[in-house]
Amino acid sequence: PYTALPMATVISLKHNIPMLMVRKEAKEYGTKQMVEGAFQRGQRCLVIEDIVTSGDSVIGVAEILKREGLIVTDLSVFLDREQGGEVNILNKGYKLHSVIKISRVLHVLLQHGRITQTQFNEVTSFLKGNIITRPLSSSSS
Repeated sequence: PYTALPMATVISLKHNIPMLMVRKEAKEYGTKQMVEGAFQRGQRCLVIEDIVTSGDSVIGVAEILKREGLIVTDLSVFLDREQGGEVNILNKGYKLHSVIKISRVLHVLLQHGRITQTQFNEVTSFLKGNIITRPLSSSSS
């Protein structure tokens, strides 16, 4: 969750809205909290992440925030690798918003001669061959 901190910070400061940070694990000192920042139960929270592959990481963050009493319905990422994350996120009851998808990045790189057709095909094949799907849980969030 730390890689997206600069993006979340800019959004928070530019729009004068509060920002929370979810830790990977609670520290043994200081506040000893998993979620840092000022919030009240029942407030809406948008999760911001840099990249999504399977969706596991961003779903985990959303679940922690929900346990703290926040309302989480939407998850925003800069890059969707299109490897099953969007479906897994949807299956958990969230909506994914991505700035750009990896297929678009690859097409632009190919169009501008930054990668060859062979590279494009290899990466596309790899991505399609490595879709990570999670079974639908009986208790969708």
